[in-house]
Amino acid sequence: MSFTDTKHIRETPRHFIARLLILTAAFMLLMQVVEFIYEHTPSQLFRITEQAAEDFDFTDMSYQVGEDLPKKDSDIVMLNIGSVPAPELRKTLASLIPALNNLHPKAIGIDLFFADRRADSSTDNTLDSLFSKSNIVFGIAKGRASAFPYQQSATANITSINFPVVYNTTIRNYYQRQQVKFKEKDTSLPSFACQLYGMAYGKKIRNFPGNEFMIHYSGTEKGFYNYFSPAVMDNTIQDFPAIDASDVLNNTGRADSVRQLIKNRIVIIGWLGQPAMDNDSNITDKFKVPVNAVLVNRLPTMPGAVIHANALQSLINDSVIKKAGSFWRWMILLGVSLLYFAALLLLAKLNHKFWEFIIELLLFFGSVALLVWISVSLMQFGYYVESGTILAYIAGITALKSNGIHLYDYLEPRVIKLFTRLKSKS
Repeated sequence: MSFTDTKHIRETPRHFIARLLILTAAFMLLMQVVEFIYEHTPSQLFRITEQAAEDFDFTDMSYQVGEDLPKKDSDIVMLNIGSVPAPELRKTLASLIPALNNLHPKAIGIDLFFADRRADSSTDNTLDSLFSKSNIVFGIAKGRASAFPYQQSATANITSINFPVVYNTTIRNYYQRQQVKFKEKDTSLPSFACQLYGMAYGKKIRNFPGNEFMIHYSGTEKGFYNYFSPAVMDNTIQDFPAIDASDVLNNTGRADSVRQLIKNRIVIIGWLGQPAMDNDSNITDKFKVPVNAVLVNRLPTMPGAVIHANALQSLINDSVIKKAGSFWRWMILLGVSLLYFAALLLLAKLNHKFWEFIIELLLFFGSVALLVWISVSLMQFGYYVESGTILAYIAGITALKSNGIHLYDYLEPRVIKLFTRLKSKS
C-alpha cells in the first residue's frame, strides 16, 4: 500500500488538505536540512562539483529570450589599448589622455595595471600628473594595489577592478566597494564603475545589500563592436562602440567622427584584443559572462573593461538586478511544491500504475519547467532568484521517487494514524 493510496480512509477535503500540507512540509523540511548540511559541512565530500554548480544558473536563459533596449545612445565608449606594443604603452597613454580630454569626454576610466615606474622620468611624471586629474578614474587589482606607482599623494580617483567571483566562473555580480591594501594601508576603495558613475553624473549611489549588485547585461557575449568596421551597419546594435588608440592619436581621417563619438561620453580605456580588437581568439583579460548562449562550460569571451562598462550601464539605466531574499525564494518553491503534490494526490486515484507513472513523470518535469519559467520571468523584470534552489528541488524530487529515500512509505503509517485521531475527534 502506497502513501497516495486512499482506499483505506474516507477522503474528505480536510483530509486531503492535511495530507497535502504534511507531504509538502516534509519535503520543504528535507530541502532545508539538505541545504544546511551542504552549506555548513567542513568536508569537501559534497563539493566535488561545486565550481560547475556555481557557474550554472537557469536565469542566464533570460538573456537569450529577453529583448533589451538598444545601446546605440549609450554614454559609454570603449577604447582598445591592446594594439599598442607593451614597451610603448606608457608613452602612448601619456599622449592619449590629453588628446582625449581635448575631445571633452564626461570622464575617463583606465582599466590597466602598472607594477612600477618603468618609463623615463618625464613620462612617469606626466602620468603621475594626469592620473590626479578630476575626470580620470584608475582601476587597481586587489593584491597588486600596494605596488601602484602613481598618484603617491592621493587616492580620490583610485578604484577596485576586482570582480566578486570564484576563479574561472561566470561574472554576474559587481562590488560597490572593496577592502584592499593600498600604500601599505587597508583601504575601502569604490569599484571602478561606481566611481565613474559618481564622477560623470555627480550622483550618489545607494547602498546595495552585501556591498554588491547584480549586473544587467545586454548585447552579445563579446559586448563591443568596432565603431569603424565596415561590417557594422546596424545602428541599433546593443554592444558598446569601440575604437583603437590610433583612432585618437593618428590623423586617420576620422577626427570628426571620433570627436562626435567621445564628446560628453564616458571613455573606458582597456584591453579589448591584440593586435586588434577584432581578434576574438585572444583571451587576455577576458571572462565568462551570462549573455553567452552556452549555459555550461562556457568560454571567456568578454573583456574585463567591457564588464565594467555593463556594470556602469546598469547604474546609468537604474536597471541593476535586485536579488530576491531567501524568504521569497522559499515561497516560490513552496507554491510550486503545493501544486505538484496536490496534482500528485489527485491523479493517484487513477489506480493505474502505468498512467500514474507517466503522469507523475510529466508532473515532475512540469514543476521543474514552472520553476525555471518563474526564475527567468522574474529575471526579465529585474529580480533574481537563486537557481540553486531549483537544483535542490530536482535533486529532492528525484530522491523521493527513487529507491534511495522512501519518504512516502515512511510517512504513510504516521499520516494514517494522524487521520484516525482527527476522525475520532470530529
